Amino acid sequence: MSSIVPKELILHIGFNKTASTWLQRYVFPQLAQVHYLGRGREPVPGLRDGWLRQRPAYQVLGLPPAQWQQRAEAAARAFVAAAVDERPGLVSHERMSAPWRFFGERGKPFRHPSTLFESLAQLREAAERIGIERLAVLFLIRRQETYLPSFYAERSDRIGHAGQRDFEAQLGRILDRDYATQGAFLDYAQTVEGLRQVLPAQDLLVMPFERLQQEPECFLRALCSFIGEDFAGLSTRVEPGRRGRQRTGGRPNSWQLRRRRGGVVRPAALRRRLGLDAERTEVTLTAELGERIRSVYRPANQQLAEVDPALAESLATYGYLE
Repeated sequence: MSSIVPKELILHIGFNKTASTWLQRYVFPQLAQVHYLGRGREPVPGLRDGWLRQRPAYQVLGLPPAQWQQRAEAAARAFVAAAVDERPGLVSHERMSAPWRFFGERGKPFRHPSTLFESLAQLREAAERIGIERLAVLFLIRRQETYLPSFYAERSDRIGHAGQRDFEAQLGRILDRDYATQGAFLDYAQTVEGLRQVLPAQDLLVMPFERLQQEPECFLRALCSFIGEDFAGLSTRVEPGRRGRQRTGGRPNSWQLRRRRGGVVRPAALRRRLGLDAERTEVTLTAELGERIRSVYRPANQQLAEVDPALAESLATYGYLE
């Protein structure tokens, strides 16, 4: 582990499904004035997941502070372990803010939405103690009605009965009974308010994913201004039109599902008899589903425009307030 501690640490915490893979592969490694330190996978000494595996640094923002408060300085040092000079360091991992278990996925633990703010406050204090003078956060958001089917498709290999019927049932649960513990992850006003309780306004940048899709140069300019990177230089090394993984389905507003992990029952008739989804191909966001999601999150998006007035125009432009 490096003994060098940069004065600034920037955390790109997600949200997931907002081009994190593209940023991690094609943008952040091209930074010059800022040092991309990776995805925060350096293990935190003494912080274990079970008996054998040490937890990587990025996971501390998903753990209750009581579980790692004795290792807080070690966690802060793990984030900057790859530093080789005193340039501002940037660490990117979408799971720092994203839900771990959302659709009943196998092998995924649960995390509460409020854990992020509590743990970030603890990390910020520890970072100051080891010499990091500025801890900043980059947080990208995405319209909820496109996020939910995209995330479902990504996690579908861990969902036993993945398909349209299960997708609609999961949405019903998340938007109603389990809103406080799971649906609230997509209440961006609540997230931004929580982050602002921990960080000064100048150390938090919130941007819509749709800006990257529709105005990539504008997106990169804002990113460079926030992290302290020269846009003119970076723009010669990055192709804004290049994207990471996409799981677009064969029909409009549809997303391809992944093959199920483990053994798969192949014959369609037997799958139907066992109650499994024989059409495990894609899910579709119908007009009715889309409006239901928008109606649930519209008040939160309107509140976000009030919480962060600088975002209001973008939220209106990209359809968050419809």
